[in-house]
Amino acid sequence: TLEEAARHRLSSAMAESEGIALLAGWLQRATLAGLSSFSQVLLTRLEQQIAVECDFEAMGPPLEVLYALWRHDPLNGMRDAAVLQTTLRAAIDRTLWLAESTGLIGPPQVSSHLHSWQALCHILRDEQNRQPAGELVPLPRALAVLTRRYRAKDACALSRGAALGALIRLEHPDADTQAALALLNDLPPDRLGEALHGLIALARHQLASHPAFVGGFNQQLMQLDDGQFIRALPDMRAALAWLPPRERAALA
Repeated sequence: TLEEAARHRLSSAMAESEGIALLAGWLQRATLAGLSSFSQVLLTRLEQQIAVECDFEAMGPPLEVLYALWRHDPLNGMRDAAVLQTTLRAAIDRTLWLAESTGLIGPPQVSSHLHSWQALCHILRDEQNRQPAGELVPLPRALAVLTRRYRAKDACALSRGAALGALIRLEHPDADTQAALALLNDLPPDRLGEALHGLIALARHQLASHPAFVGGFNQQLMQLDDGQFIRALPDMRAALAWLPPRERAALA
């Protein structure tokens, strides 16, 4: 039948996909075609494909696509489909693993790096508020990954800031404005703006208008000499770009 032919074509395309972005695109097409049932062999193959993804920066858009299908598509039967649940759980698991393994981040990767953190944080926040919690990912494990990342002295400052920003957004008891200020104070001056960029990108509402954070960060800036301030300035500008004009002016 036409339905079986379409299922066979989509199964072949998904099995041959290189990278999670292409896989998410084929799952979108399956949803549009009203196809949600696929073989166990394919599900195993998809898990194996995702398990070898090596680029944290590539995870953000596919996570958003897969999660949107899982959360908002009850009509086509995709929300409870094994193919989507298998793929989404594997993608979240791989993202958490990659979050602890990223090295230096060049300027071209900053936006996509933060995008992946934001997509992950959005899913974790929804999972935290859902009953029962942890349907897609064990929350204690996810929170432990974020905590280790922001405390890792050898990790990129952008990642450390983003991980702590995510914890603040998730209202973790050990993550607050004082933890954010402590992180900034712990970093070399030329990494200050980079960590701020990660913090504001993930926890803008919790930090940018908080008097204790604004005052504490201002004190840290006052301690920088001219050279240190100039080196930190590009990343601080990038951090402020996440704020709307009124909030940006108030913080400045």
